[in-house]
Amino acid sequence: MAAPQGVDLARIRVALSPRLPLLLERNALYQGMLGPPKRQRQFVSGERLRLVGRPYLLRVVAGQENSVQMQDIHIVVRAADASAVRDTLEAWYSQEAASVFAGRVPLWAGRLSVTPGRILIRAQKKRWGSCDARGNLRLNWRLVMAPMSLIDYVIAHELTHLRSADHSPQFWTHLRAVMPDDLERKAQLAHFGSMYDW
Repeated sequence: MAAPQGVDLARIRVALSPRLPLLLERNALYQGMLGPPKRQRQFVSGERLRLVGRPYLLRVVAGQENSVQMQDIHIVVRAADASAVRDTLEAWYSQEAASVFAGRVPLWAGRLSVTPGRILIRAQKKRWGSCDARGNLRLNWRLVMAPMSLIDYVIAHELTHLRSADHSPQFWTHLRAVMPDDLERKAQLAHFGSMYDW
C-alpha cells in the first residue's frame, strides 16, 4: 500500500483509520508465524508470570491446602501435588481478574456514558472479551496479566459496543473520543498477546 508523494500524514492516517485494525491483526498474525514456537508451560518454579503487566516468578511449594500468595517478585503456589498447580493458579488469576475488572469497568462506563450489565469472567480461547445486547461483559481472565493500558483498551472497546453494536466508523469515533490512542493499544495487545498464553 502506498500514498502519493507529498500527502499529509494526517490525511493518510484518516484514510487508513477504518482499515487499520484489520491491518494490525494481519501483521500480528504474520509476526506470530515468523516468531519462535511457543513453549508449553510446565507450571514449575522459575517460570515467568505476569499480573497487571508486572513480571513475577512462579514458586511452587508443597502444601496440604491449595493456595496462592504474592511474595516480593514471586507468585507462590502451595499445592498438594503437581497436578493441582495449574488449577490453583487459574482460580487465583480469575479472582484477581474479577477484582481488577470491577474497578475499571465503572470508570470506562462513565467516560462512555453507558450502563453495563454484569461482569463475567471467562476462560475464552480466542477472545479477550465480548459484550452482549444486555450489556453483560465477558472478559477473559488472562487479560489480567496484561498492563493496565491494555486491560483498559479491551474494557473500553467492549463497552463501546453499547453505543454502537458493530465496528462501524461511528463505533471507532465513540471509542476514540475517550481513548485517542486506541489503535496503538490494539497493536500492543496483538503483539504482546502471546505473553499471556497459558
